[in-house]
Amino acid sequence: MNIGEEIRRDIAKRQRRTVEITHPEVAAYTITYRVPTDRSEVAPILKRAEMNKKEAGLADASILALCCLEIKRLGELVTDDEGNPLTFRDKQLQDWVGATSSRDAARALYGSDGYVTTVANRLLEEAGYGKDDEVLVEDPTSPS
Repeated sequence: MNIGEEIRRDIAKRQRRTVEITHPEVAAYTITYRVPTDRSEVAPILKRAEMNKKEAGLADASILALCCLEIKRLGELVTDDEGNPLTFRDKQLQDWVGATSSRDAARALYGSDGYVTTVANRLLEEAGYGKDDEVLVEDPTSPS
């Protein structure tokens, strides 16, 4: 494998990352999320939240709804009648939790906007937003 192929593989691996998140207060549910690595995906949601106070409370739920890939309850995958994983975007799950939208389904399942915010922040942190990683910065012009 040449260096170009290795670089492409490294990039693809980072762009296809998923994480499973379980909030301790909603321990029966483990939800697999796609890590949102493209700022253009989350930027419109965050911008609406900045401009409209009503949207601010819903932005975190919108991010979770956007990135949800599957939901497990007590370790068992939540599926439709054909065995397809249900997500917050699926009408069947929305009906089960008494929601009228994907973000309301996320809020209903977690049962607390505080839990929704905690999970959304953790997901965004996985994507590198606001994370305090130790980033190395060196000045190549300074004498060592």
